Amino acid sequence: MRKKLVAFIALLLLVTGSSANAEEKIHPLKDWYEKQFKPMSEELGAKTGEGLVQTFRTSKVIVHQSKSAFSLAMLEFGDAETKEVVWGIKEVKRKMQDELISTTEELKKEDFESYKAQLSIEETVAEDIDALLADVLNQD
Repeated sequence: MRKKLVAFIALLLLVTGSSANAEEKIHPLKDWYEKQFKPMSEELGAKTGEGLVQTFRTSKVIVHQSKSAFSLAMLEFGDAETKEVVWGIKEVKRKMQDELISTTEELKKEDFESYKAQLSIEETVAEDIDALLADVLNQD
């Protein structure tokens, strides 16, 4: 009987040991996940998050610099256009002043008395023509 008891205990220990050993063999995927994949995955996720944050920061800086450059370009363009318009206005003003000076010089050379006499002659001729036309039209 003793032999049977020892055999039974040995068999029990063998079955229990092999079932514990079997559990260890059943969960190698879980162990690999917990010990290797999960830490690497978390590290990679953290690095990815940091990379995204850095990319967003860099993008924000680039957008800000682009806006500043665009604003500066628009100001320079506006300044150039304004200078061109001011130059055009000054050029027209200079031409008008030159014409005014030229006209003033011509008028200084004119004899106003002869101008008035000429104007009076023209008015007299116009009156004579009107009277002549009136006479011709009234004779019909």
